[in-house]
Order: sequence, then structure tokens, then C-alpha cells
Amino acid sequence: MVTLMPNQICRQLYRYSILQPRVSGRVIAMTIASTCLVPFIKAPLWAQDDPPAAKEQSEEEKKPFSATTVSQLLRVGKIDEAIDLVDQALEAEADNIQALSANTLLAGYLLRTDGEAATARLEAQLDYLLSKPELGRLSSPLLAQTLTYFEMASKDFEKSLDKLLQAKSMLKSQNLSTQQLDLLHARMLISNDRIEDAKSIMDETLEKLRDDGGSYLQMAANYVGLLGSYDSDACKEVQAEALKIANELVAKESPSAQDYSNYFNYMIRSASSFSRSDAVAANDILQQALGVVEKLKKDEDTAAQRWERSLDQLKQQIESELRRAALIGSVAPDFAVDDFQFVGMEPTTISDLKGKVVLLDFWAVWCGPCIATFPHLKQWHEQFSEDGLVIIGSTRFYNYAWNDDTGKAARSTEKVPEEDELQMLTKFRESYGLHHGFIVKTGETDLSKEYCVTGIPQAVLIDKQGNVQMVRVGSGEANAAALEEKIEQLLRE
Repeated sequence: MVTLMPNQICRQLYRYSILQPRVSGRVIAMTIASTCLVPFIKAPLWAQDDPPAAKEQSEEEKKPFSATTVSQLLRVGKIDEAIDLVDQALEAEADNIQALSANTLLAGYLLRTDGEAATARLEAQLDYLLSKPELGRLSSPLLAQTLTYFEMASKDFEKSLDKLLQAKSMLKSQNLSTQQLDLLHARMLISNDRIEDAKSIMDETLEKLRDDGGSYLQMAANYVGLLGSYDSDACKEVQAEALKIANELVAKESPSAQDYSNYFNYMIRSASSFSRSDAVAANDILQQALGVVEKLKKDEDTAAQRWERSLDQLKQQIESELRRAALIGSVAPDFAVDDFQFVGMEPTTISDLKGKVVLLDFWAVWCGPCIATFPHLKQWHEQFSEDGLVIIGSTRFYNYAWNDDTGKAARSTEKVPEEDELQMLTKFRESYGLHHGFIVKTGETDLSKEYCVTGIPQAVLIDKQGNVQMVRVGSGEANAAALEEKIEQLLRE
């Protein structure tokens, strides 16, 4: 039996979103056995021990395999055609890395509708890759990708960890880098609250890369991204060492194009990682990088324009974070009752709630990461509402309607009347068992602008005096832990 579990799915996905944003766009399913008997799922032909002999191919079938074609087929919902294309390519050439990579993409897509088959496909591919050490360097990134999907899909940490350790052992036996797998290993450990074990792996990996400037910088950025919420002191030490190495790269008499690439890639990733936790530090890193761009301009280096564009995008992100940081301690922007519709709550304003601690949650019905925060919102209501916590979800109309057949909200191709969309939100709220109500923008008040919302979910904590005390953007356990700690503190005051 295949059961879609959006909350757990999104929490799993966004454990990886800092470092693998592309993964976060996928919808993954979880499979559970409905009886004590586990159904047998036949492996694809290419993964079977004794597959039947491949039939002779026509000239059309002999065309080079294209992973792009698979992606296009999936995009238009032609799943069966994509399955046939991938399986035929692997049946003809089991070691086709492009086809194996497309198979991973296919499995990720299949998890939406057939979790058991997709999980079996991923496990078959893992076992195949682990049995083929001769693929060597070519299989390393594919192993990391397949293991990432398998761990999210199977929900079996121990099995995933065992396969990951096998993969690391295989690569080490061939004197190949395990850098990607070390990173995945640390992420998996963090997702299971084994922070110290994850830190040990990252420390060991960094030490091995100390004499390789570019690789060290790449791993240092990952280190800060992974452990920044858990060990700020260690991250500051790594950051200081990495900045020293980065500056040495561009301080040479004649830095190479690769030196500049390593420098800017690190500075951009580092500033981006810091932007939501310490916007001032992120801005300092940005200004250093902009100074190097100015030097390149003076030298009439053609790469200057490209890096300047990248830094300009980052500058906008950091400026947004600085504006959000400026909200802390200020009076919380209020709104007029007439500018909003209310779902599951009585009409009220921020000023009406003085004496209460208010959590204002900016979200959307289509937003997976927003839905991933619902279990925490439910828990906090149950745990703290009697002590004075009020949670309000802030959203707007997105032309979504409720589908009674599927029991889900879906975007409509026709104009949805506001009354119908409000009914959809009522049913949506009930379907997730939420206790808190929603405010829905209908008038001129733009709370998103007032609270500097550039990404959702965004949570804003307002104290009993009506002042903003915390702003957090995104889902994830680190944000949830910080919000819960702050809620408890504000309720005690």
C-alpha cells in the first residue's frame, strides 16, 4: 500500500535543501506494508541476475540515450514511456551512466504515485553500483545521488547508512575521493540528531582537504551550512580559516581563472549561508567580494561582469535579510480587519492581542515547506495556547479549489470565486487537523511587505507588548527549535 505523507515528506526534503535545492522541489512518498507480508516487486531487467537476452535493436532504437528525453517525458506525465526508455537503455548497456542517472530521476518521480516500486528501483540501482567497483570515478556522484533519494524514500536510516558505508569503503579501496559521500553521511547523521558524529566526519574531511584550496573552500561552505545552527563557535573557526585561504588565492601575483572561481564560489555560498542567521556578517563577506570584483574591473578582466551579476543577486538577498533583522525590537506592523477574511478564527488584529505572544505564520496552500511546519504549529498550539500563545496563519488567494474526490486542494484553470476559495481553506485546515486560524488578504494592507517576506514559510514572533522578537524563514528542525525556545522565553516574561 502506498501512502502519501506530505508533512513527513517535506521535513525530509528540507533537511537537504541548504545544499541540494534541486532535491527540495521533488515530491516523495513513503511506503508502508499493510500486512505482515511484504509484496514482491520484480526488479527491472537490467538489475536481474540473469536477464533475458536483449532483442536486436532497430536503427531508431540504436540512437544514443538522452536523459533529457526522460526528463521531458516526466514533465508531461508520460511515465510509462519514460520507464520503457530507461529500462531499454539499461538493458542494452547496464553500465550506461547517463541511463543510471536518469533512472534515479525516474525513481524520484515515481515516488509520487508508486512508492514501493520506486524504492525497489533505487535499491536495485544501489546494489548494482556497489557490485561494480570498476565503474570507479564515474559512479561516485551517482552513488551519492541515489543514496540521497533512497534514504528519503525508504525512511530506513540503518539500511541507508549501511549502504553508504559500503559505498565509502568501495571508493576508498580504489583511492578515490569520498568527499560527496562524507557530506551525505554527515547530513544523514544530523537528520537523526547525531550532531557530534556528523561534526567528527566534517572535521576529518576538512583536515584531509587542507592542502587543496578549492576543495577545502567547498567543504567549508558545506560545514557552515550543515552545522551553523548547532555549533556556531566551530563554524566561526572554519569560516576564519576558509576566508584566509580564499583571500590567499586572489592575493597571488597572477591568480588563475580557477583561483577566482574558487574564491567567488566560496564567498557567495558562505555569505548566503550566513544571510539568514547573521545578515551583518553576510554583508561583510559580500563587501569583501565586491572589492575583488572592482580589482578585476581595473584589470579589465572579462570575468568581472559575470561575478558582479552573481554578487548583485546575493546583495538583494542580504538587503532583505538586513531589513528583516531591523524588525527585531520594533512595533509589529498591524492590519485593518476590513482588509482580511478570517478562516477558523474571529476577526482580530495584532493590537487586539496585546498581552499574548503571537506567532504570525506566512504561508501558502501550494507550499510544501509551509505544510512541513504544520506538525510543529499543532504541537505549539496544544502545548502553549493555554499559557497565552496565539498562532495566526497569513495567506492570500491563489485560485485554488477543493477537490472532493481527492480530498485535496488544487489550482483551478477557471476563476475561483473568493467564497469558494475560503471554503477550500476551511476544508484544507480541517484536513490537516490545524487548530489555528488564517487571515486572507483581500484589501490594501500588504502584511508580506510590512514584514519583509521574500520567501515562505516565514514565522514572526511578537511579544506581549506587541514588539517583534524573532523572524525565521524556512522549515526545518533548527528553525523549529529556535522558535520553540523563543516562545517559551516570551511566555515566561
